[in-house]
Amino acid sequence: MKEPTITNKNERSGAISEKKNISHSKHILKKVIWILLLITFMVADLFFIVPLYVKHVWNIGTATGIGVCTVAFLCTLFSKPLGRLIGHMWRYILGKIVIVLVSAIIVCILGLASVETILMINAAHKKAPENPTVVVLGCKAFGYNPSNMLWKRLECALEYLQEHPEAVAVLSGGQGSDEVVSEAECMRAWLVSHGVDENRLYLEDRSTSTEENLAFTKELILAEGLNSDIVIITNEFHQYRAGKYAQAQGLNYGACSAPSAFGLGPIYYVRELYGILHNWWLE
Repeated sequence: MKEPTITNKNERSGAISEKKNISHSKHILKKVIWILLLITFMVADLFFIVPLYVKHVWNIGTATGIGVCTVAFLCTLFSKPLGRLIGHMWRYILGKIVIVLVSAIIVCILGLASVETILMINAAHKKAPENPTVVVLGCKAFGYNPSNMLWKRLECALEYLQEHPEAVAVLSGGQGSDEVVSEAECMRAWLVSHGVDENRLYLEDRSTSTEENLAFTKELILAEGLNSDIVIITNEFHQYRAGKYAQAQGLNYGACSAPSAFGLGPIYYVRELYGILHNWWLE
């Protein structure tokens, strides 16, 4: 009778030890995940903070990115007291309503952002029609020096025009209140300095928005007798909204997408989410 008793004790001791090991492993795993999340949100925050201080880029994308990443970081850092607070709130009807509403709003925002992102990706890869007129959309210019984003668009335009020597381009962008020359003129000077024949370039220098870019470009295309099939050159995140405006003008269009300038992609991606919502609201 003693041997089974000893065996049972050993089995129970082994089971307890195994449970402790499993519990310890789970604790370590949770700790690792917690640390990784903190690092992830901290790095994500830097993607928005660094351009603000280095390049002085401040817009709704910067504010939203810093706000969301900072809140996510703090919620992770104080996850235990936050969990206790949520547990306490869940005991009451009003608390449950608040938690459900906040959760629903977060899910809706994430879902909406996902849909917009898919649309952006698809638009950035829209096939260009045959022998199109190239339309390069303007962006911030510092005199005759293009901004980082505009630089990327111009590099893309230069490559396209070199690969298609028969193509002509409409350079679309007006002059802002803080710009010395129009964005169209800045683009013209840059492309000519890189070997593009000036006779291949048409300037649309009145527009102050993406919508006007496409509206005034259509007017120029009709006035100059250019092909109304176009390929839009802009940054990848911007192609969806640009395509919607082209479609509204009855233009057959495709995309030739420039990459975002290093470090600025997240800011302008978030800002573009707002731009798409604004476009949908107006529709």
